[in-house]
Amino acid sequence: MQKLETKLYPHPNQIVQDSYDSLIANLFNNYKEDMPKSICITGSEPGVGKTTIAINFSIAMVMAGWKVAFVDGDLRKMSTSKRLASDKLKGVTDYLAEVAEYEDILTSTNFEKFVYLPCGDISNKNPIGLLYSPRFDELMERLKSDFDFIIFDTSALCANADASVISCKTDGSFFVAQMGDSTVRLQKEIARLTDMDVRILGTILNKAPRGEYKRFMGFYDYKKKRKVKYKPVDIVE
Repeated sequence: MQKLETKLYPHPNQIVQDSYDSLIANLFNNYKEDMPKSICITGSEPGVGKTTIAINFSIAMVMAGWKVAFVDGDLRKMSTSKRLASDKLKGVTDYLAEVAEYEDILTSTNFEKFVYLPCGDISNKNPIGLLYSPRFDELMERLKSDFDFIIFDTSALCANADASVISCKTDGSFFVAQMGDSTVRLQKEIARLTDMDVRILGTILNKAPRGEYKRFMGFYDYKKKRKVKYKPVDIVE
């Protein structure tokens, strides 16, 4: 197994961390009869914060006791431009192209129950072919047998078809939007996914102004910020 040099930490802002815990609680309350095991985190365009949410959501699930595989499903972006990977790490595309085995692409982290799967070599010119290959279905089944949850981070829906393909192949998808997005455009994107039989687990509203969430969290004493000696994962994709 490979080792990730970047350290992962829970978000230092308690209000934000509680939001991830609430997301987990809502997931279990709403889908307790048919719990999705593989989950795609996607958004309509770059910059809405889906990668940040995917990573911190995965960390929150690990802290709650589950074993999680976090998969980088953005197969067209160079590893060097990503916070959690480098070119020396083998990943998903290497496995799908049959140049690496399953054990070769698993990457350990500073959380015992958090395993990372990098995107791998992006020189392959046919990522759609890789995603539709039998090897992808084999990878999914292997991950489901080894982990409690598999969280996929994907490219933006407007960028390419990869996110749509992964959404169709997972048990459900969270759609990430940000404050100020056009409601009409978001409805069209969600309708497009629904037409492809994608199971929409919910919409996550990101980048809310502090004043908005302080109105709802005013009952709790968040004024005493806990001291932290690390930098949180803060990625916007």
